[in-house]
Amino acid sequence: MSRVPPLTHYSHESIPMHLLMWIVRGQGSCRRSRLKVLGIRETRNGERERARAAFGAPGSTFQLGPGHRPTAFDQEMERAAGSTWGVGGWWVLAAQLCVLSNLWAVSVSGCSLKVGADCAGSDVSNADVGVTPSAEACCTACAARHGCAAFVWHGPTADPPGHCYLKSDCDRPAQAPNSTAGVLTGSFPPFANDPYCNHGHSGPAPTPPTHPLPRVRPPVANRTFTSEAVETHLKALVEDRTWRDPELATLLWNCLPNTLDTTVWQSPTDADPTGPSFVSTGDQASMYLRDSSNQVLPYIRYAKAEPDGIGRFLRGVIRRYVDSVLLEPYANSFDFSAGDKRCNPGAWLKDNTTMIDPKTGKRIDGMRTGIHQRKWEMDSLAAVMKVGRLYYNVTEDARPFDGRWREAIALIIHTFRAQQQPLDPTNFTSVNYTFQTLTMEPKDTSAHGIGRNHRWTGMIRTAFLPSDDSPRLPYFVPANAFAVTELLATAELLRKLGGGQPDADLAQQAEDLAHEVKAGIDQWGIVTHSTGARVYAMEVDGFGNYFFADDANVPSLIALPFFGYVDAADPVYQATRRLLLSNITNPYFYGCGHPNDGCGFLGGIGSEDASGNAGLGRVWALSLCTRLLTVAGDSAESDAERLAILETIKEASGGTGLMHESYWFEDSSVYTRFWFAMANSYLGEAILTLAESRPHILFTD
Repeated sequence: MSRVPPLTHYSHESIPMHLLMWIVRGQGSCRRSRLKVLGIRETRNGERERARAAFGAPGSTFQLGPGHRPTAFDQEMERAAGSTWGVGGWWVLAAQLCVLSNLWAVSVSGCSLKVGADCAGSDVSNADVGVTPSAEACCTACAARHGCAAFVWHGPTADPPGHCYLKSDCDRPAQAPNSTAGVLTGSFPPFANDPYCNHGHSGPAPTPPTHPLPRVRPPVANRTFTSEAVETHLKALVEDRTWRDPELATLLWNCLPNTLDTTVWQSPTDADPTGPSFVSTGDQASMYLRDSSNQVLPYIRYAKAEPDGIGRFLRGVIRRYVDSVLLEPYANSFDFSAGDKRCNPGAWLKDNTTMIDPKTGKRIDGMRTGIHQRKWEMDSLAAVMKVGRLYYNVTEDARPFDGRWREAIALIIHTFRAQQQPLDPTNFTSVNYTFQTLTMEPKDTSAHGIGRNHRWTGMIRTAFLPSDDSPRLPYFVPANAFAVTELLATAELLRKLGGGQPDADLAQQAEDLAHEVKAGIDQWGIVTHSTGARVYAMEVDGFGNYFFADDANVPSLIALPFFGYVDAADPVYQATRRLLLSNITNPYFYGCGHPNDGCGFLGGIGSEDASGNAGLGRVWALSLCTRLLTVAGDSAESDAERLAILETIKEASGGTGLMHESYWFEDSSVYTRFWFAMANSYLGEAILTLAESRPHILFTD
């Protein structure tokens, strides 16, 4: 949409009559805001004075177009308003923004700017409009974009510099020293001076691209958790070994401890050794089950060596998972405390998610205090099981696995069973979970609140993918494969715990469900691609339809060997991998797929979701780490692929020394989410795994 000129450039002849009639005929607060957008003030006398304030007395100058006299036009507007012209006092009426305010308010009165601020509202479609010369130019871009009511302009030292981001609101302004934020109408809202909203923690400050890569860990005094075991091993790897590429050592130094350094809001103490741990995502003040499981994943290997340090912290994570699942098994993320509801207005004001009240049988709001967002992402529950069983496998410590943990496992199985049952015309009105939200992006909501049509497969349907996109078809194969792995592993754990017949029964329930899901994947999830290859589909519906691509997050098809569903050398997996690592057969792969394709560095898998942008052309660093973790074999060719991936991972840092959510496939200095702790921890896991399994790739000694 082109930029809308100031309204002083318009005459009544140049504004469509139906638009002006729409303004005058509107009702309630929405009508009043339409008037306000055009500089129209409503009088205390109400209906008779509305149009007079806008258009002036008959025979006088028409205020929307200097030099124009509303004669016949005046009469038509009089009829549209249902009253005669009159004169009254002027007063401004605060009202909600409507579509017209988003388009034209800046042309009337200019934006309200706040230097050193950021807006945490929802991004509009294609929110990043690129580099603009000033905050005022960003204001102009917002005025020309349908749905935009606020914006953030990154200054020369911000991340990335000079970029303009368009927002649908500025509900939660925050201080940001390198940015300028603004709203189209009204005053810029005050900062939320609420200790619940930040808990005293802050992340790394964006830095200009630097080579060699800089060390950017916070000072020791500012770190949120310190593990002696992690620090000792990290120092031994980085400073006592001879690296083939010192920049990889720098990345490990920065990224491996980033979750501990910056995102631990709570952990058990000597006074409360069995308390919970809370791990935020970094730039978002919430704990995502999937994200946090990958954030703490590389630390599990140290739990036995440090049972009262990192081990106790991980027991707190498991405790927090249990509390979260028992609060709401359909939620993907949770607040730190009840007070955080004030800091997360988006999910409470825009999301419409429902459940069936077990007492009354009536449909009620599914949001409850403590929930950050209630998106059903089935892999979140598998992630909860994964952390528990990995902790036990390393430590053989049964302390976290009490009666409440067993209740959570039973609820996970129950929830999986509920979502295994297909919806049809006879039961869809009684479904226990629905989700829709106010958005301009179809990927951000669930079709009809319940997803697309489907039939029984034995698999479990999901409403959202790991990347937070909604699926095209309800059965997301990677998450089902992940669930199979973790259900079987949890059944084994329950038998090891030896809790008698109740544990044996629960283990059998987990095992039975896993076998049904596995049979569904074998029957419906493996398909014949148009190339003739037998491959795993990303999504299926049980009618024979499938979608082939991959999610940029984990779990994904590329990650199937990483979480133990198949061997990396499996022929079907290898055929799937070949097609996914190509921009010819994977719609979300950008750049070159292999080292011999002639690019400076490898491409990677992106997503439709990249911090509100369309996502096209943006590679997720997570997908690079997953590719590194799933290279098959010990051949020279396999090692060459690993080295090429490592070179690309260095490039993905954008010269900052940290990983980000995504970057433009041709220019890694253009990236999203500077403080995305999951990507940092996941890189730490990938490099640690390589150091353990293929050390000659990293070290010369």
